[in-house]
Order: sequence, then structure tokens, then C-alpha cells
Amino acid sequence: MNNRPKITKLASNKAHSESLKRSLLTDLVTYEYLETTASKAKAIVPLFDKMINIAKEKNKRHAEMKLNKILFSKLATDKAINILAKRLDDSDGGYLNLYKTGLRKGDNSPMIKMIVKGYVYKEIGAKKTTKKSKKKEVATSETKKYEVNEIKDMSQAKSQNMEKGAQGKAKSRSGI
Repeated sequence: MNNRPKITKLASNKAHSESLKRSLLTDLVTYEYLETTASKAKAIVPLFDKMINIAKEKNKRHAEMKLNKILFSKLATDKAINILAKRLDDSDGGYLNLYKTGLRKGDNSPMIKMIVKGYVYKEIGAKKTTKKSKKKEVATSETKKYEVNEIKDMSQAKSQNMEKGAQGKAKSRSGI
């Protein structure tokens, strides 16, 4: 019979795991989305719900003091009280949307993207297809004309060895 409470170990010692959770919470409040492993996400979700409930308190000064003990940044504390608490005021829980994004390439651990409700996530770096225009083709034919003219002009110029004639050979990389 197993009577031990289930404890998830995220780090080697308690102080490191507490710091990891606080850091993840601070980033989640600041950026409003976060991609992390499934075990870390599972540990963060209830803490985020409790933190938002603290931010919803009527006594803002007391809420700010409590959140300063949880979050690392004063900016994150202000954002939690002024922005997130007002946006999530109508619901009592479930403030995060969780999406499975697949497995991490290095160690094959399952990854989850956490997004705060009401935040619109935009994918950065999406490639757009563009149509080729006739102007580009005209520009390339003009550059070919210039290249031919430059080659004619280059034939009239003296080579490096001819200019230095009496001075000897042109210097190479080795300096010989």
C-alpha cells in the first residue's frame, strides 16, 4: 500500500525546483505564452491559477505583496494585477490553454505550449510566397548588358604584374 503523496521532482534539490517554477511563472506572465516540457507544465498550471486568483483580490496592496514573493519581476507583478486579472475576471479557473507540440529533438521529451486565455499568438517567421514579376526579368537583362561593358573596360586596364613591372612580383599571402 503506497501512502506517499505524489511529488514531482523537477530538479535536484528543493530550492532549484522552486526557483524553476517561479522563473517559469514570471515568463508566462510577462510573455503570455511559453513552450516547455509536459512535466514542468503540469507543475505550473495549478500555481498559475492560484496566482491569478491572488491578483483578483480586492485589496490590491495585499495582492501585490503576495505576488512579489512569487514572481521575480515587479513588471510581471503589475501586469498580473492590472492586465491579466481584469481580462480573466469572468472565469474562476482554467486560465491556460495547453497544446501538445510534439517531441523534443534532443531527448524525445513531450513538449507543451501554454497560452494565457485571451492572448492571440502570432507565428513569427512564416514564409510568404511571392509571384515573380516582369520587372525583375527586365532588371536582370539590364545587368547583363553592364557586365559585358565592364569586361570590355577591364581588358584595357593593366594587370597587377604589369603595373609593378620593375618592382618585382605581386605579393601573395605567404609574403614571398
